[in-house]
Order: sequence, then C-alpha cells, then structure tokens
Amino acid sequence: MTVREACEAVWPQNRHECNFFIQAVADKLRILLPGSAGDANWITYLISGWIAFPSPTIAIPPDPFAQWRAIEFANQGHFVIGGLTADEINSAIKPGEKKTTHGHVVVVTGGISHTGWPIGYWGSHGNGRAGKNESLSESFRHPLQQKIHYFCVLRDAEVSV
Repeated sequence: MTVREACEAVWPQNRHECNFFIQAVADKLRILLPGSAGDANWITYLISGWIAFPSPTIAIPPDPFAQWRAIEFANQGHFVIGGLTADEINSAIKPGEKKTTHGHVVVVTGGISHTGWPIGYWGSHGNGRAGKNESLSESFRHPLQQKIHYFCVLRDAEVSV
C-alpha cells in the first residue's frame, strides 16, 4: 500500500483531527510513529528533536531546502510528515487574530504543487479545513514554509499491507 492510498483510505473518518489522521495513516502502513498518541504539539516536539539511532527514521530540520528533501523522500514512497507547534504557528499570525493552542501535522505524499509547496493530506481541528491531496500552502501560512519540521520513516515502497 502506498502512502497516498493509506491517506485516501483513512481520510474520511479522520479528517477532523490532524494528529488522529497521522496516527491512522501510520497504523494503515503498519508504522510505529514516535509520539503519535499525543496531540500535534507533542508529535512536532518529538520529530523536531528526534535523534535517529540505527533505525529507519530521518529528521529533516527546518531550512530552505527541507521541503525539497521531504518531497524527494515522499516521491520514493517513504512516509513523511511535517509539523509545527502552536508557538511556531502563532509566530505568523496577524495583529488581532486569535492565537492557537494547537500545533499542526500533515502527511507529505510527493510531488510539487503549482504554489511550489509539497502536496499532502491533513486533518483539521475545530472549524479548520482538512486537506486531501493539496498543496501544503493551504495548510500552513507562507511565512511558516521554511519553519516546518519534517520527519521521514524509511520504508520499502513495494511493501504490500
């Protein structure tokens, strides 16, 4: 099963919470995801500080090229997530906007959108809009693009589940 197929399979019933969506995709792919039982803040906190011991995981820290590495891994069939904590999201709010207490996590499924951002899937808390095979620019504000933490779980793209 591909990552995109797993996203499609679990999106309808898990689109209302991004952390539940990430966990459902990982479960469908039979991947143990660090911190997945927590909320998006916790998941992002863990993936941003992850030290890859001899295991099939890679933390991709924020920098101008992070999204390109995330796309490359996703294009190869690996499970890639991206995330920001509430504090990081709040760094881009406009004056007068309400701050959030929720972080946000997404699945990167490969490819580049017309906006130049990775393509992916995500659930959304509360009244937010969930995304299905869309540009991550619909999920994160532009000033946050180079702040996103990516995390890759290497997997055999040909594994059938």
